[in-house]
Amino acid sequence: MIAIGSKHKTAQGNLLLRFMELDGKLHLRITTGNREYIFAKVLREPSNSKDKWITFIAMLLESWQTKNYFAYTVELKPRDGEVYRNVSFEIPTPEVKYTKENGVIAVDTNASPIHLAVAEVSKTGELVSYLTISLHNLLGLSQNSKDHQEWILAHQIMYIAI
Repeated sequence: MIAIGSKHKTAQGNLLLRFMELDGKLHLRITTGNREYIFAKVLREPSNSKDKWITFIAMLLESWQTKNYFAYTVELKPRDGEVYRNVSFEIPTPEVKYTKENGVIAVDTNASPIHLAVAEVSKTGELVSYLTISLHNLLGLSQNSKDHQEWILAHQIMYIAI
C-alpha cells in the first residue's frame, strides 16, 4: 500500500497514512474507510546520528506546532507476518544567502606544517588575498577544548567569507 502525501493543510502531510502523536507516542494513522482509522504504534528508532529519520521527526514536530505541513509518502509492506513501512519526504533546501557575486574563498587543510590555507578569489577568478592559520594550538587539547577551538575557527573563516 502506498499513500502519496500532500502539503495541503487538510492533508497534514498525508491523508491516508498520517503520523500522529497519541499518549506521547508516535503512531501511524491508517485510513480503513469512510472516516475510520486504525492506529499502529511506530517502533522505529534512529540507527545513528546521521539517520534521516531524525530529520523527518524534527520536521514532523515542527509542522504540528506551526501548522505548516510538508508532504511525505508512506509505503506499507507486509513481510514475514509483520508490516514494514518506508517513508519518503523532501528535505528543504536552505535559502541561498551568499553567492559568488563578490568572489569566493577556498579553504585547504594542510598536514605539514599543521595549518589552514585560506585563499580569496575575485568573481573573475583572480587571487585577491591569502592567509594561513596555524593549527598547532589544537595539539594536545582535550576533545571538548579542540571542538570549541574548531568552532571558533569555523566562525572566523565564515566572517572572512562574508
